[in-house]
Amino acid sequence: MMGNGRSSVMRSSFSAKIVAVLMSALLAVTIPFTMASQQKTAYADTASELASVQAQVDAANQKLLDIASELTVANDELYDIQTQQADVNSQIVDTQRQVDEAQAKYDAAMDSLKKQAVQNYTSDQVDYLSVLMSSTSFSDFTTRLYLVDKMMSQQQDTINTVTAAKADLETKQADLQSQKSQLDALEASAQEKSATIQTALDEQTSYLAGLSGQVTSLMAQQAAEQAAASAAAAAAAVAKISSTSSSSAGSSGNSWSGSAGQIAAQAAASKEGCYYDLGSSGPSLFDCSGLVMWAYAQAGVELYRTAADQYSQCSIFYDSNELQVGDLVFYRYSGSIGHVAIYAGDGKMVEATVPGSTVQCNPVRTTNFAGFGRL
Repeated sequence: MMGNGRSSVMRSSFSAKIVAVLMSALLAVTIPFTMASQQKTAYADTASELASVQAQVDAANQKLLDIASELTVANDELYDIQTQQADVNSQIVDTQRQVDEAQAKYDAAMDSLKKQAVQNYTSDQVDYLSVLMSSTSFSDFTTRLYLVDKMMSQQQDTINTVTAAKADLETKQADLQSQKSQLDALEASAQEKSATIQTALDEQTSYLAGLSGQVTSLMAQQAAEQAAASAAAAAAAVAKISSTSSSSAGSSGNSWSGSAGQIAAQAAASKEGCYYDLGSSGPSLFDCSGLVMWAYAQAGVELYRTAADQYSQCSIFYDSNELQVGDLVFYRYSGSIGHVAIYAGDGKMVEATVPGSTVQCNPVRTTNFAGFGRL
């Protein structure tokens, strides 16, 4: 265990000659960097296409919402018409009942009047004239005449009243039938409108489903290209680190060479694709600080286990222009150091990210950046 976290290899190797060594390494890493560039281009093209399709999805989704709103309004209108239809139909039924009752009253009054007429003019019955002529006095005659006239008048009034009521009901019935015809026409139009909008909604839903399928396909393609780009970046990092190192071998016996930082960066990059596992430190599963600890162990440097403790072992600086291969990159979450990665050169770092992901070579991020660390 090193008291200050630095090995003698680190103190002695990465000197002012690094600039010249790095320049001499450019030809050695042309092919891997070209592959990484091609992967980045493919990834960028897919990302651009995905963004375009996603914009179409957003527009299609908004149109779908607009059509759905139109359909809601149309269905509400149809419901209102059908409610009015139900009310008019109820009134028609009620009016028909009243017409039938008036017709029954009319028929009964006419039947009564007919019977009285028959009684008046049938020879074997006492007619009204006999009743009148049998009166014993003028006063009695007048009384009898009044009663006969009153009875006939009441019957006629009943007939007239029923006839007028029946006529009013038939007029109301005709108006209701006219309203029903208009509402039937409105309902047919509203049904057609709703059906047309529903068809448009179904077509838009189908179109949106197609776009969503494209998004899913492009996201899968993007993930594959991202993985390929990460692999290419890792390969480029390993190639560059190897090309800029000295001929001395690392303490682990692997082919990695150079300073402790270079060896650690090469070792970390060689684990690209290994899965993240919280609390693991290799050789096939890692969390962020576990990867850093394992990688530096390959160079003979023993580090603390957690990112926060590794942060305390380092000299912290913030200028990216001072970065050297093997420097650590720290990130802060909720006020504490919560993530660490190893700088691999060219603005890239090797890191074990989150559960479900793998060791990757990614660009150095500025979000939640907490500083660079040198052992």
